[in-house]
Amino acid sequence: FLGHYSIVKQPQQQESSNHSSQQYNGTSIILDMTELDTSVSQIGTIRDKVSFILDECRSSKLESSNSTIEVCVLLESPGGSAADYALAAQQLLRLRNQPNITVTVLVDKVAASGGYMIACTSSPGQLYAAPFAVLGSIGVVG
Repeated sequence: FLGHYSIVKQPQQQESSNHSSQQYNGTSIILDMTELDTSVSQIGTIRDKVSFILDECRSSKLESSNSTIEVCVLLESPGGSAADYALAAQQLLRLRNQPNITVTVLVDKVAASGGYMIACTSSPGQLYAAPFAVLGSIGVVG
């Protein structure tokens, strides 16, 4: 089992002449990928979660509205098999390729090798790392 995810509605404050009201302008989904092993043995779970998010997006009226979904990926990984990590990265690209979904990747400690490959699937400008986090270190693929 690969972590958890949760859905958070983001309120938007609107001021009217007599009172303030809240409207929801988007949804945030938190996808926990902090326990990836070197062979990404949870790839089936990742695929199922991404498929669920895409199905929910399509079944709700989000596709036709101006609402946006932000998928926040909490990522910690020292890396592993290039082929396995490429499959995991491909799942996140399924999300990123949707016009109303933004993929934000958050790294607290390390995203090296295959983990860096996953980090690079974030939407443009949406990769965030702690000040002393290690990102990068792509090894030789043979």
